[in-house]
Amino acid sequence: MSRVRFSTKLRISLNSLNRFNLVKFIIAGACVFGVLACGVTTPSRDTSRVRNTSQDDNTKVSNRQPREARRSPKPIPTPPWQLWSPDSLGDPTIESAERALLRGDLESALYAYREASRRAAVPQVQQEAKLRELGTLLKLGKSETALKSLSTYLKVQNLQAADADPRFAMVAAYAYTHTSDWDQALAWFGMISNKTNGQGVYARRAIAESQRIVARLPSGAFSSYAQRWEEDAFAGRIFTREKLRRARGASADMSRRQNWFSPLLYRPEIPASDVPRMAQIENTPLPIPVTSRIAPRSGDQLVLGVLLPLSGKYAAHAEKVKKGVEFAVSEMLEENVRVVFADTKGEPLVAETEYQRLVTEQNVNLVLGPLLVKTTEIVSRQSQKFGVPIVSFTKREGVPALGESVFRLGATAESQVAELLAYAVTELQITTVAIVYPEVESGREFATLFSREAARRGVQVVDQVSYLQGNEISATDAVARVGRTSAEAVFIPDSLENSFQVLAALDSSELNSAILLGPAQWNDPIAVRGYGQLLDGAVYVAPFFPRSEKPTVADFVSKYLEKFKTEPELLSAQAYDAAWFTVKA
Repeated sequence: MSRVRFSTKLRISLNSLNRFNLVKFIIAGACVFGVLACGVTTPSRDTSRVRNTSQDDNTKVSNRQPREARRSPKPIPTPPWQLWSPDSLGDPTIESAERALLRGDLESALYAYREASRRAAVPQVQQEAKLRELGTLLKLGKSETALKSLSTYLKVQNLQAADADPRFAMVAAYAYTHTSDWDQALAWFGMISNKTNGQGVYARRAIAESQRIVARLPSGAFSSYAQRWEEDAFAGRIFTREKLRRARGASADMSRRQNWFSPLLYRPEIPASDVPRMAQIENTPLPIPVTSRIAPRSGDQLVLGVLLPLSGKYAAHAEKVKKGVEFAVSEMLEENVRVVFADTKGEPLVAETEYQRLVTEQNVNLVLGPLLVKTTEIVSRQSQKFGVPIVSFTKREGVPALGESVFRLGATAESQVAELLAYAVTELQITTVAIVYPEVESGREFATLFSREAARRGVQVVDQVSYLQGNEISATDAVARVGRTSAEAVFIPDSLENSFQVLAALDSSELNSAILLGPAQWNDPIAVRGYGQLLDGAVYVAPFFPRSEKPTVADFVSKYLEKFKTEPELLSAQAYDAAWFTVKA
């Protein structure tokens, strides 16, 4: 068998068939410790809806408590196969299952999901209940049961394995991963990538997990697996990259991973550190760590590469990043740092070539950039090949899933939701909220995170409904539904441009006095002014606020203004943090 063909080989039923770790931590916490002071901003107008939180005449900023005083309980981890919408579709049984999950009661949740999948009259509700039932079985470590149940479900629906919804396919792929059936796991992940044309969070997760599987194959079995899969369009490329990695002296990656299939992980009272880790495939030597594959320093000098679109239509944005990096390095006089800039011209192939040049000719230890999504994706593949990490400045979620040596600096959805709800609860005393989210990947992710964080903080989500971007009827219908609630606030995780119709409908609805809550995408002063009264009293996340009273921010802004004769913007602040943290780490 030269390859695994999706149409004939996919199975369901088992019967039928040190240094950079510190950088990673610091970057993940940049919104707390660095210049990127994630907070919330309230556009100011003379209206009763404005909640004054400072004496600033133009922008209101929260008086944030010390980190220790506002620390919330550690959230329950979300397993990697859980990519569905949080909407319970109005089904009370599904709602009760979701509450059981928050308590860590997986067995009760499983029972409720099964009841909903059996009794629901609406096919969509039945499908959602079945999907969550299967996901809960994986949490309980019952992967074989999940596969059998999925096989039965597809037969009842008269569907072939290859016709499965990507969400069901993701469950199957992780179930086979748990049972160590690597061929079936790779086949299912490959099908997911094929069905999604290699785009979006499903494809990125499929690629990342497949890379981990291939990297963990012991040397004795690797060759036979590689031969079987060499002609496959999806897995063949992954095996080719792994061959190159091992040819440079690396061994199987037996580093221990989180055990997503342990029910202990999903109990709020159990620390994640106490959950058993996944067993190794076999007892083989530990691999060469990422840090040892980084190009060696020239003496004691740190060589920092910076990959940006310094020419072309994105040059103005790149210049802001460049200034932030140069400013950071100039302030660290005690460090022996050399910075090498490279121009991507905003083109993926140019970015790929320039990354290789920085690594092979300049011997950089780490690369800051790229700035754009497409260039980040192609450079991420090269980063996996050469082992020299990159820190991207793109806002796209899911970038770290592109590879073990790929990092992203910015306000994640999790950090935005946490800051927004912390402010809403402590400063605005919000107790009820509605969620109106766009029916896109990022909207569903924000809605899921917001709903869970709200539950942990004692805020009641009275309703959550999705809308189609650019569809006025859909937006109006969504607002009409939440308008029947008594929500004190409405969370809209969309850009201002895409959410205009929702904002306009809310302004003329029964919720026209509710406080609007928005993500960091709203942090555009020009757009905020343009929307006028539609945003009166709105509260949104500001990843960087140059008028903050925090001493670290004020000092940075003052010195930056003196050096460049202009006030720093978000990209400059992020670049400053990235360079500072990297060098110090």
